[in-house]
Amino acid sequence: MSIPKTLIDQLTEGRIVPFVGSGVSLSLKPSLFPTWTGLLEQMAGQLDAEGKPSYAQIVRLLCETGQVFRASEQALAQLGKAQFNLISRNLRNNTNGWFSNCSC
Repeated sequence: MSIPKTLIDQLTEGRIVPFVGSGVSLSLKPSLFPTWTGLLEQMAGQLDAEGKPSYAQIVRLLCETGQVFRASEQALAQLGKAQFNLISRNLRNNTNGWFSNCSC
């Protein structure tokens, strides 16, 4: 596939904002961004650390069965909003500034 030079020029000049799917981030650098299940595994690990192994197991089982949305709801409910957001912020802080302008 050939990318037109005009498109490359406009991207370089900051005149185009590309809209891409979430899978693109995984191809950039595999260790840069975790998958949803990878992020939820970090949250399950935090639940283990907080002495909530049964809830950690629920999050893991939901992930294993493809129920990532339900797993994230369970993680949020058990970790609380502050801890849930802290794990997400730590992800943002460990990506070499990729999210430096993000207010999420």
